[in-house]
Amino acid sequence: MNPIVNVIGIGRFEWQGNPSNLLQALEDAGVDISYSCACGACHLILKEGQVHWIQQPIVSLSKGQILACCVIPKGDISIQLPD
Repeated sequence: MNPIVNVIGIGRFEWQGNPSNLLQALEDAGVDISYSCACGACHLILKEGQVHWIQQPIVSLSKGQILACCVIPKGDISIQLPD
């Protein structure tokens, strides 16, 4: 069974396993997320679940923050877009 990605306040979608990272999966699902390839621009708040870091970030993150371009879900996750 594929993991479910719950974007708090927006909706849910099933992770198909084929995007290279969470950022691509969010875009494919129609979620408008800020990014600019300036490291840190695509940060999200991981509310529940775990992710696998496919690339280590080059910026410091606060506890609970993840970078959508650097992770894939390990299972069901809940994430929140920044304010």
